[in-house]
Amino acid sequence: MQSWIRRLITPPVFEGDEDKTRTARVLHRVLLTIIVVALLSVLVTPFVPRASDVAVIVPPLVILASVGLALVQSGRLQLASWLSLSGLWVFITALISFSGGVDNIVPIAYIVIVIGAGLLVGSRATTVFTGLGVAAVAGMSYMGANNLLPPRLYFNSAPGKFAWLAGCLVLAGAYLSLAIRNLTEALERARQSNRELQTIRASLEERVEERTRDLAQRAHYLEATAAVAHDAASVLNLEELLGRVAALVSQQFGFYHTGIFLLDSAQEWAVLQAASSEGGKRMLERGHRLQVGGQSIVGYATRWGEPRIALDVGADAVFFNNPDLPATRSEMALPLRARDQIIGALDVQSTLPRAFSQEDIATLQILADQVAMAINNAQLFQQAQEGLEAERRAYGELGREAWLNLLRARPDLGYRYERQKVVPVGEIAAETRPPDEKLPELTLPVKYRGQTLGAIVAHKGADAKEWTSEEIALMETLTDQLSAALESARLYQDTQRRAAREQLTGAIAARMRETLDVETVLKTALREMHDRLGLAEAEVAIEVDGASD
Repeated sequence: MQSWIRRLITPPVFEGDEDKTRTARVLHRVLLTIIVVALLSVLVTPFVPRASDVAVIVPPLVILASVGLALVQSGRLQLASWLSLSGLWVFITALISFSGGVDNIVPIAYIVIVIGAGLLVGSRATTVFTGLGVAAVAGMSYMGANNLLPPRLYFNSAPGKFAWLAGCLVLAGAYLSLAIRNLTEALERARQSNRELQTIRASLEERVEERTRDLAQRAHYLEATAAVAHDAASVLNLEELLGRVAALVSQQFGFYHTGIFLLDSAQEWAVLQAASSEGGKRMLERGHRLQVGGQSIVGYATRWGEPRIALDVGADAVFFNNPDLPATRSEMALPLRARDQIIGALDVQSTLPRAFSQEDIATLQILADQVAMAINNAQLFQQAQEGLEAERRAYGELGREAWLNLLRARPDLGYRYERQKVVPVGEIAAETRPPDEKLPELTLPVKYRGQTLGAIVAHKGADAKEWTSEEIALMETLTDQLSAALESARLYQDTQRRAAREQLTGAIAARMRETLDVETVLKTALREMHDRLGLAEAEVAIEVDGASD
């Protein structure tokens, strides 16, 4: 019984619905106030004449308020509100009818009902009960004017007026107190919402600012990538390209250190080929290398072909202990991939603890791909140059051997222009100028494909000046033309000799195939070689198992 009473007088709480809880608390207190006021009105009936006629309304009003409390506990707030307000209206109307009509203090209670309707239900209930109050006052005024009201119950005594006014004031005060409390809570909620909105706004501004910084950094990275790729595409020397790319990446991106690793021929080690920092250059001098697939992030990138980031903060913090790069706080290795093959890694390091993020990988990988393509092009160009150089050397050796054979056959090959005629070097005429006379002389080597074929020695007249730069340049041009012409002539002679040799060989072979008799073939071969080659003597012998025929 006590627990039921305690539960009845305790306002309910609805989890997750603050507005419903607040309305239930207001309605619960109003209904308790109605019950208390109704019970107190019974206590003043002995002091009011014929008050017992009105007291019969009190029990139904208490029952109605109790039912309203039960409905509040069950969460049916709308029904409880309409029920309690309707009961109050009936009670007030009955009191007006027994108190002589509208010329007393009882009708002011309609104002309390209207206030309660607005707080508990809303504007619709306010309109309804305002209309009911006006209608009741009008009806009572008409009935009072026509003597249709029941015998008057006087409330002019001091206790009666006090009781009625006190009850109305208590009920109105409860309503107004709850209204103020609701307004205060609403204002606090508005303030709290405003604080939350300010917090959200600050968070959004921070995120927007951070996103703006990220976009600005990415735009800068893309611009720097384009600048590095453009500059790298103009360099075909591999060593120069690697050094320039390492310096450009550090300069354009503001990195503390940039290193370029290339895989060795066995694909086991990533060897440092270029570095931008002083510490990196010391590592370069020591032949720094990292094992492919090892513990380093370069080893990871070259083994699996995926970028890797290392930071000295966060859950996956890494301790950087490279004495050559003591200021490193962040590091990222990007695989260098050209034509679907990993050729090395681009290693960049920063002094900031959170310099790289996962979003930076996509942008910087574009840079790595451009660098890898430039390196691959330089490697292909270097291979092509080496191949051409090897071919040139091989051809030069062949040409040199051919010229040596030619000079062995004609050791005195050469001509001299003297006395308005051209004479072989072996038939040089006697000098006609005085022995002590020195003419301006110019000696230029005759070269072709790096091979020296001979020399041109030119003299001016006795009265001529020294050789000028224009004259020397002209002679050099003529010497180059002479070198090419001599090589062409030699090749032509070799071709002619080869053609004649093949023709001779074909003719002798054709004569030998004219018969199938062995002796006749031998005799024909011996005769043809003797006649066509101009041999003084020739012999053909066949040996089988040490026996000769």
